[in-house]
Amino acid sequence: MPIGSIKLDIPQKWDTMFTWQHYSCTIPPDETKYRFQPKTYPVFLENGSFWDDITDSVDQLTISHQPNLNPGESDWSYIDRHHQNTKDIFLKYYPGETIDVDTILTIGELRFSILTDIMDEKHPTVATTLVNAVPLRFTFRHVFKHIQPDPATSYRRMIEVLKSLRITSPPPPPRKQG
Repeated sequence: MPIGSIKLDIPQKWDTMFTWQHYSCTIPPDETKYRFQPKTYPVFLENGSFWDDITDSVDQLTISHQPNLNPGESDWSYIDRHHQNTKDIFLKYYPGETIDVDTILTIGELRFSILTDIMDEKHPTVATTLVNAVPLRFTFRHVFKHIQPDPATSYRRMIEVLKSLRITSPPPPPRKQG
């Protein structure tokens, strides 16, 4: 990753991890995605601007970033503006709707914008932070066809995963000899 290595404690039930490039012709540009989920659920890789969503149960964590994006900022004001801009866009396009989770948390050395994206029928919770001037997004989805999980329990699990997050900076580029 352009930000370095990520280490985190994930629930044991997420026993499968895979990665892919999510290509898009829109802004933001292509994303690299890493997903953790139980092997009992179908593998679903988003690719491009349009795709069919899973209509059954979902229990996963997806970490994503734009590899070539540099917002030119490295302070926490980026997260505050990102948080407010995301809410403003949501309220503009979905007037009268509410946002389930709307908070900014500092966990360790990182500041997170945490919002439940009600625009998505699966209601994922999205936590965004900034690492080495690269936005890093954690999307948590816990939706089950027959039984809905307790939102408070899902939120606590998400916070536990975020608290375990450790990022090791990438090594500096090799020096040119000469």
